[in-house]
Amino acid sequence: MINKIKDTAAAEKALGKAENCRNQLNARSKDFDDVKRLASTLDDDESKEALAKLLRDKDGLEAFLDDQETRLNIACDMLGFLRDADTLESWLKSQKVAESSPDVSIEICQKLLEETDRKVGQAKTWESKIDLLKKPTMFEEGNADAVRKAEEEALRKKEREEAEKLAEKAKQEEQAAQEQQSRQEEVEHEREIVPSQSVPSEVSNVQNGHDLPDSVKTNGMSQNSEELNQSISSKHESSISESTKEPQSATLSTPTKLKTGALSRKFVVINGKSAKDRTWKDTWISIHDDKVAFYKDKKSADSNKNPDPAFPKAQVKVMREQHHKREFVLKVTCKNTELLLDTGDKAKMEQWFVSLGGDPENSSLWSAITDNAAASPSPSRSSKSKKRSLFGRKK
Repeated sequence: MINKIKDTAAAEKALGKAENCRNQLNARSKDFDDVKRLASTLDDDESKEALAKLLRDKDGLEAFLDDQETRLNIACDMLGFLRDADTLESWLKSQKVAESSPDVSIEICQKLLEETDRKVGQAKTWESKIDLLKKPTMFEEGNADAVRKAEEEALRKKEREEAEKLAEKAKQEEQAAQEQQSRQEEVEHEREIVPSQSVPSEVSNVQNGHDLPDSVKTNGMSQNSEELNQSISSKHESSISESTKEPQSATLSTPTKLKTGALSRKFVVINGKSAKDRTWKDTWISIHDDKVAFYKDKKSADSNKNPDPAFPKAQVKVMREQHHKREFVLKVTCKNTELLLDTGDKAKMEQWFVSLGGDPENSSLWSAITDNAAASPSPSRSSKSKKRSLFGRKK
């Protein structure tokens, strides 16, 4: 109940209770539907009468709630209006008191308004200064740009390294596939050639009735025929096995050219004078724009700083160098400078030989000759004897 005049809170509370009752009535609509269905199933007078009474009570309750909600809404609006009117009336009374006060005049109000405008202007000025302070300085912007550029450069460098690794891996796989195919072709070729090859001289001598060589006459004439046959058979088998080994073909495919890579380097002659420091040191070689440049490491090569040294590719001469300690060495000569490069293995030696301007046919021919020499060494030479190269001299 609303006990006080202009009691807006009490009116709103009563309206809330009415809405709650309405919600409960709507929530029980399913129960009313179940009662109707049950009454239609029973189909007797008592059930019908009870159902009619229940529906009348429901309709009466809904009508009462509608009337109460309407009245309470009107009461809330009226009470709100009266409350606002009282507030406005109190303000007007306070203004009348201020007007009647001797301390209040139009000049004073004008000065107060000007002071207020001045303070508002100062506040805007300080706000703009604070916004300027929040903005980053040129140093901070430059530092941020430097950090961003460094990150982008690191990302590009990483992508280049990954691309180089993938390219190197693809080249190695392609080279391995070519070598495997070449070996298979050579094996097939040798299998076709072996049946037509002649038997060893010892076998032909025996078949023709000639004297046996000294290798068979190890025990003089005391050897029996069975030992003789075993000796001849073993020599024939060894001859066939040696002939079926995989010699390197003299017509190999052209080695893949390399552009960059890590090698070991030793200066021999610098500016026409013998080098003072003749030790082997790691270096990074780069072949770009018709120029052969040597750097301390890959980082220096990427930045293209301080090549040591750099030669025009057209003036570079390269040849195979037979070193007394290292096997796969190339000698590079340009003007009055001469240096040695240790490639590490045969495949890279051929690739760098061609990349530095060497004749691919000479590279393949040298590879075939050295492979055949390694496959069948001369019995009069030891395994550690110095080899003669097609492109170099004994050193």
